Order: sequence, then structure tokens, then C-alpha cells
Amino acid sequence: MTNYVGLKLSDADQQKLRAKFQPQFSTLKCDHITLSLTDDFTQAQKLAQAIKDVKITGYVTDNKGIDILLVTINGTHLRDWWGYYHITHSLNPNINAPRDYDIFSAPNAQTAMPYSPKIANGLLHKAFTDAASLKQNNIDVVQLNTPITITPKPYMRRDGQHTPL
Repeated sequence: MTNYVGLKLSDADQQKLRAKFQPQFSTLKCDHITLSLTDDFTQAQKLAQAIKDVKITGYVTDNKGIDILLVTINGTHLRDWWGYYHITHSLNPNINAPRDYDIFSAPNAQTAMPYSPKIANGLLHKAFTDAASLKQNNIDVVQLNTPITITPKPYMRRDGQHTPL
């Protein structure tokens, strides 16, 4: 099991986001934002205390199996350790994602990977670094004119347990 620090969305925030962004796929997520991979409780508390401003600033989908809400925290969408702050909004786990979305496997791995929250950063990476890929892969990126403020609560997931911070 992976240990991490995250922000849990309230039921009210989830309902607000699902009303604004109609989920495209059968498996609804829209429940948390991963801040950092760690099992250090002191570090987790420091991360949680630093969170001042959380906003939804965009929407990204590949129109095949996943849609994602782009998030800024304290004015940035880039996580310190790698990738983008985001919320996996919905997905279709019954089909396989393109191989290049799976950024955690070896580059020459042949095993297909079903759509899962794990591949969201791969799609975001493609969307923001490979302009040719947008059209070729039918990726839609929408930046919001007016960001949506949300108020998620920090927590730590360690050894399968969720602990509020």
C-alpha cells in the first residue's frame, strides 16, 4: 500500500463539482487530491499546515476513459515531487489506457493498464507538454475563467488507515 498525504473533499464540494462538470465515465471518483507520497507524520502535518488556497482551475479529458479536474494549491498546479495537483473525476476501468499514460512502468513495458487514478498524471503530462498529442489523442483541455474554490480537509493515509491532520 502506498502512504501519502492528501486532501479529502467534502460531500458538498463533491456535489458542487459533479454539478459543474458532468462525469463522463461510469466510475465516479472526485474524492481527494494527493499532496505528497510520504509515511512521515511530522512532514505530513507541515504539508497540511501550508495549504491556504485550493482551487479548481481546469478540466482535462481524453474522451476515452478518464476526466480530470486540474487543481491549484497556493497558486501552483505543480506538485513539489512530480506531477500536477488534480482530482480524478471519473473513469472507465473496463478499457485500457494508452501505454504512454502509464508513467510509472518501464518505458518498454508491454502490459496494458486499465484506466485508473494512477494514470491521471500521465495524461496531464501529455496535455501540458506535447501539443501535437492533444489533437492526435482527442484530449480536451479547458481552463476556467473563474476558478472554483473548494475547502478539502488534509489527511494522511498510512498502512491503509486514514488519519486527519
